[in-house]
Amino acid sequence: MPTPPTATWIVACSALVLLLTPGCSPGEDGAWTVLDHDLSPAELRTVRVDDDGGVWAAGYHSGSLAGFLLHGVDGVFDEVPTPDGLLRDFALVDICRLSDGVVWLAGTAHIFRVEGQQWEVFGVPAEIVDGVTACSFSSDAGGLVVGQGWDGPRIFTFDDGEFLAEALADTVENPDEISLVRILSRGEFGYAAGVRRGDPQGAVLLLRGTDGWSPVALPVGPTAIGPIRDLQWQAGGPEIWAVGDLILHGDGGSLEVAEFPYRDDFTPRVVAFPGDREGWIAGFGELAVVHDRFGEWGEVPAERLAPALDEGLTRTWLVDDGDFPRKTDGWLVGEFADCADDGACEGGQAILHYDRTASTVPLSADGGWSQPASEGDAGPGIAPTALAVGTDGVQWLAGDADPDADDPWGQPQLWRRSPGGTWTMSSLPTGVGLHDLHMANDGGIWAVGTRAGAAEGDTTGVLLGWDGGAWVEEEVTEFVASDWALVAVATDGEGRPFAVGRRNAFPLALVRETEGWRMVDLDDFEGSTALQGVAVDGDGRIWVVGSTIPGSGGTEGYVAVGDADGLVRLAVDGLGRQCGSSPCWSLVGVAASGDRVVAVGEAAMLIIDDGEPDPIDTNMTLLDVALPDGGAPWVLAENGWWEPSADGWTVRRHWDPQAGEGIGRRLTCVSDDFSRIAGFRQRTDDGPPQLLHAVLVEP
Repeated sequence: MPTPPTATWIVACSALVLLLTPGCSPGEDGAWTVLDHDLSPAELRTVRVDDDGGVWAAGYHSGSLAGFLLHGVDGVFDEVPTPDGLLRDFALVDICRLSDGVVWLAGTAHIFRVEGQQWEVFGVPAEIVDGVTACSFSSDAGGLVVGQGWDGPRIFTFDDGEFLAEALADTVENPDEISLVRILSRGEFGYAAGVRRGDPQGAVLLLRGTDGWSPVALPVGPTAIGPIRDLQWQAGGPEIWAVGDLILHGDGGSLEVAEFPYRDDFTPRVVAFPGDREGWIAGFGELAVVHDRFGEWGEVPAERLAPALDEGLTRTWLVDDGDFPRKTDGWLVGEFADCADDGACEGGQAILHYDRTASTVPLSADGGWSQPASEGDAGPGIAPTALAVGTDGVQWLAGDADPDADDPWGQPQLWRRSPGGTWTMSSLPTGVGLHDLHMANDGGIWAVGTRAGAAEGDTTGVLLGWDGGAWVEEEVTEFVASDWALVAVATDGEGRPFAVGRRNAFPLALVRETEGWRMVDLDDFEGSTALQGVAVDGDGRIWVVGSTIPGSGGTEGYVAVGDADGLVRLAVDGLGRQCGSSPCWSLVGVAASGDRVVAVGEAAMLIIDDGEPDPIDTNMTLLDVALPDGGAPWVLAENGWWEPSADGWTVRRHWDPQAGEGIGRRLTCVSDDFSRIAGFRQRTDDGPPQLLHAVLVEP
């Protein structure tokens, strides 16, 4: 994959380094790359990503209607060879399914099965007189195929080479006026969408049931919605998104019009929602792509899709199809026109790639950052979960050596790195995975984690203390529970540790007194609540954060403050993040220094001064936060961090010399003394994860 252009985004929301306003976040993460191909003139019609990350694009050559199929690896596309004359008169219009090396394609009059260099051809029934328009296979044997007949649409089940006609229910009025352009299948379940011709044109959405295909009740009139141009599952279903002049979201029993602010200068054509709370819509116009995170839409600036465009030219896009298999990775195909002020235009076809894990600000030794260690000091092959650095330069790093293993616990490991750079594995109790490490001011080291039991769900929390030569497991005798876990630990000025997690579906906070560990009282929690972060401020107050699932549904953050005698929930007003009618924000990390506390999580950030929270909506998933003494907070996001600057915040990416190798990367933790950040690269082969070396930040 070509290395994307570098860019630094500065969010100039406030002249104050430590203040943000709602909506004043760094915006969309990641990088967009426009990839060339040498098939011009050609019409790209569809793109899909297979299970191995390979990308397939199909279409036809302009003028001749000869179909073609492209396959791309690491951003380099090659035409897939076809038997002589096979696609001479048949445009490829859709990719039905990709699985286990098999590609199913729809052409104007055929269904094609491709495996390696072998092509199988299945002629569609004669009732499809105007060509296949779309297909969707829910298994390798087949699925649904839709095309146009003399008197309306024709839908067929395709099963192991055989076509079986599907009926339109009597409730479908005037079918001869309908054209269907998209179809979805999920076992016996399916949707089809398109347009009812007329002046003006209107939306058509059909649902597959026991009586055939029946109309879905629309939330507004069909002509207000306009022709449906795309129809996709949300995170695999059962909810769907439909794109017309209006955007629809829901299922066959309840559809609603989604709030969408880009209707005047943007024509939506393609939708992709790989996650419950995140998706993209692409279309026609100078504004080509918009991005929704947690119900808040934001545009992808035009310069990100055409960074090298000559001054004086304006690029207009017409996106035809897209596939976003994950929230961090997606592809679009379409055409563009670059026009000058005098009206002269030149155009072409393009494949666009979105990669959230791409490094857009590569680091060097400049600016207080150190280069990663040499290959001879590669460090452990783990995905880090916890990190602590002592004032003597000793680094402790816990993680998982096999995070993609079938065993959900993988291979937990704990490593120690001396100031001279030598890594040594430290022994852990059997079956224990660590979630947090903390270096106390008195030199003590504490670790918390979880031990998996023999039965499913039979987990117990683990508390470890370092005695200078070995890790010693501590006992919690106050209660007995079969399902509890600890995920975070911190110490006060006297070295007294506090640990937090959950006990079944209830929050759990523990403190270690002279006589041993005991529970700390919490108040005002509802539903299922878990604590995920703990910090102690300069006045000795304990701050805990987590998430709660109230009885009304959704997820919202939980923050409480107090001391070893009890913690009281802090009311947080002003976080309006909603997913439909339910809240959808959480808190996972907290840091404290003096009388300042900063908490971060999904779609949310709190800056608390003198006990007063200043809530901030964000469009990103925040993982961790560090707050050095007397300094400004640094916030870890999914694959970078927010660095305070005089103009607000600067979004940074980690140093990654292998950005072109297609490796997923993620930053995971930051040390308490705020000198090191750790992350990892997950290789695409069967090898272990590669540690992204902790880097030194000069405070």
